[in-house]
Amino acid sequence: MDPNAWMVTFSDLLTLLLTFFVLLLTMSSMDNQRLKETFGFFAGTQGGLETEGKGSSGGAPAAHDTRYPELYILPPGALRGEAFPEMRMAWAEHEGKGEQPEQRSTQEIEKELETTLKTMGLRKGIDIRREGRRLIVGLSEGVLFDLGAARINFQGIMVLEKCGDILAKIPNRVRIEGHTDDMPILGGRYQTNWALSTTRAVNVLRFFTESLGLDSERFSAVGYGEYKPLVPNTSPENRARNRRAEVVILSGFGST
Repeated sequence: MDPNAWMVTFSDLLTLLLTFFVLLLTMSSMDNQRLKETFGFFAGTQGGLETEGKGSSGGAPAAHDTRYPELYILPPGALRGEAFPEMRMAWAEHEGKGEQPEQRSTQEIEKELETTLKTMGLRKGIDIRREGRRLIVGLSEGVLFDLGAARINFQGIMVLEKCGDILAKIPNRVRIEGHTDDMPILGGRYQTNWALSTTRAVNVLRFFTESLGLDSERFSAVGYGEYKPLVPNTSPENRARNRRAEVVILSGFGST
């Protein structure tokens, strides 16, 4: 037996260690923002590479990371007009002619929303109601988001796309409201219900304005945390109703 045979194994080990440290050095010098964008591209709209922690509804919290606020990751090609070309073309046609979309009543908008969502089988978990001159489209947490997360899920994208089809035809101002239940946040990315509700509202707003190309001046977003519940937070069922995002369509072009 060759007494120097161990040197072959030792040389392989050194080569592997050298490769490992070169890899570490390369990763440490990468642009963090570009790395995040790359991972976001592969995550797409399916929620892959999810790093968000669980929110007020429980679940094992993930390690808190404050470096990157969790915002909606646009579908590939959205900013180039490839994700929803029909929507961008329709809005561009209005702008090109110097026209404003037709003014419509909240009753007409409500009827069209009801019909569209029922036809697509997307009505479950959506509460459409009128309060005074406002039309409110209430979207339960399960329709738009995974539990305790703020990234819009696949079903939520389909629902918001249908809502966007209608919003593109009207001039009304739109306010996106985020709401949670009264359970405190236990670890994870979001430290308070204020943060979770606000981030959800902003993500919905960004989907309408960035992915669908709707006029940003028409939209605003606000997070109310647990302070505007639909029903008292006295049971799991009631808390589930209170965890929601609302698309509030205001009556009239210049409404606030």
